[in-house]
Amino acid sequence: MAAKSIINTVTSRAWVPDSQRRFFNTVMKNNFHRLDCVKFIQEMRKNLVERNSNANLDEMISLYQRFQRGEIELEEKLQELYSTLPNFSHPNTPVGGPSKFRLIHLHGSPKNVPRPKNELDLLSNEATIHKQGNRGCRSGLGILRSSGGLVTGCGPRSYAFYDNLTRLESALVKLTLDRTRKAGFQQVMVPDILPARVIESCGFPTTGERNQVFKIAEAREVSEASPFCLSGTGEMGLAGFCADRVFGSSLGTEAEFFSTVSRCYRHEVAQQEPLLYRTHQFSKVEIFCVSKPDPNVANRMFASIIEFQMNLYADLGLHFRILEMPTSELGDPAHRKIDIEAHMPGEGIFGEISSASNCTDYQSVRLNIRWREGSKPEEYPYAYTLNGTGCAVTRILKALVETHQNPDGSIELPQILWPYMNGVKRLEHGEIPMVES
Repeated sequence: MAAKSIINTVTSRAWVPDSQRRFFNTVMKNNFHRLDCVKFIQEMRKNLVERNSNANLDEMISLYQRFQRGEIELEEKLQELYSTLPNFSHPNTPVGGPSKFRLIHLHGSPKNVPRPKNELDLLSNEATIHKQGNRGCRSGLGILRSSGGLVTGCGPRSYAFYDNLTRLESALVKLTLDRTRKAGFQQVMVPDILPARVIESCGFPTTGERNQVFKIAEAREVSEASPFCLSGTGEMGLAGFCADRVFGSSLGTEAEFFSTVSRCYRHEVAQQEPLLYRTHQFSKVEIFCVSKPDPNVANRMFASIIEFQMNLYADLGLHFRILEMPTSELGDPAHRKIDIEAHMPGEGIFGEISSASNCTDYQSVRLNIRWREGSKPEEYPYAYTLNGTGCAVTRILKALVETHQNPDGSIELPQILWPYMNGVKRLEHGEIPMVES
C-alpha cells in the first residue's frame, strides 16, 4: 500500500538561549490577543480535553485580562503559561485514549515459529534466578548481557552487546543512513547534550511529572541561561540545528530533509516490559524535515517519511501495522502522528518501532525557523517541521531476532543486511563462553 494512499486514508550552529528566549517571548506576546477570541477559546478548550492536556486555559485568560488592565509584571508568567498550549489536532486524528488508534494498514503476516523465544532467551546465556529462587541458565547465543547478569554494576535495565550483536547494531545504523543518503537527506551529527530550552521548544517538558529527560547540569553562567540535559531523541538536536535559520532559498524547493544517528537517553522504563523494548539509553537514526508552511506540501512530506519507514521495515522482513494515533498520544507538538508497530513473536505482541509526526509550526515558532516567502525577511512565515524514526536500534533488534529465529535458536539475517555484516548471514552458537554471573 503506497504511503500517499495511507495518508489519504488517514550547518553546525551555536545555540544562543538568551536571544532565543527574547524572540520566543515576543512571539508569545504577539499571540496573546487570541485569548480575546471566543472561537479560539472554544476550540482550544475542546483540544485540551481531547489531548488530556494539563494546560490551564482559565488561568491564562484571567492573567491576560489583568495584563490588559496594566499589570505588566504578569507578562513573564503569561508567556510561560501560553507556551504550554498544545498544537491543534488533524481532522483525521481519532479522539480518545491509547486504545482509540485507527488501523491504516497491515503489512505481511506473522511468521510461524514453534514456541518462539524473546530477545533475552535468544541472545543471552547468562545465569538467572527464578521467582521461586531456583537458579537457571538461558541457552541463547551469549551476545547480550543484561543488568540481571554481567552488567549489574551499570544499573537496572542496562545491557551490553558484543561480538555479532554489535555488528548487527552497526549494520542497522549503516543501512538506514545509506538509505537516507540515497533519498537525498542531508546527514548531520548533532550533540547529545542540549540546553533545556531547545528540548522544551521541541515540545518536551524538562520538569514536572511528565518529564522523561535526564538533567545533567544547571546553567553556570548568565550567558548560558539554561540547564543542560541529555537528548532524548535526535529530533531535538536537529531542531536546534535548524533554529534561527531561513529555509527554501532554492527556487521551487518545498522541503529540506535531514538525518542523524545519536544516542538517546530517557528516564522512562517499566520493569514489566521487555529489556530491549524500553531502555534508558539506545541508538537511533532520526529523520527531520523543514517544509514550506503549506498543509498540502506538509502532507506529501509526511507521506514520504512514512514510505521510507515502510520500505525499510518491509525489507527487514518484519510483520507490522500502521496506526493513526489518537489525540491522547500526540503530545504537545504533533498535529498528526502515525506509529508503526512490529510483531514481536517472543512476546506475542505488536510493539512500536517508529513514529512520524507533523508538528506544523509548533516548533518553528519557538525556534525561529522560517521559510523564504515574500520580499521582506521580517515577513517570512514560520516553516513547518516534521520528524520520523528511521531506526530505533533496540526495538528493531528485538523484532528482528524474534521474527527470524529458528527452532535451534539460531537467527537468519535478512539479505539486505548481509553487505554490512562482514560475511555473517546467520547468528548462531559459536565459541563464546558463558560468563558466570
